[in-house]
Amino acid sequence: GPLTAGNQFSRARVYIASGMVAVQLGVSADEGLARLRAYTYAQGRSITEVAADIDIVAKHLSLRGFRDDRRDG
Repeated sequence: GPLTAGNQFSRARVYIASGMVAVQLGVSADEGLARLRAYTYAQGRSITEVAADIDIVAKHLSLRGFRDDRRDG
């Protein structure tokens, strides 16, 4: 779609959230984004919605306990 301020903000929020996930899990930034995507898919939520939760809640939503069977087993 067209690049708007809202889209830029959403992308920035996803980028920041994926970095926070990477730090929480001790993985690379790319893996953090992959885990964030897996979590959102498993929860049936949009990535921007979950990223907003991670940003707003400021570390209260942790993916440490989320098991991604495609990667962990």
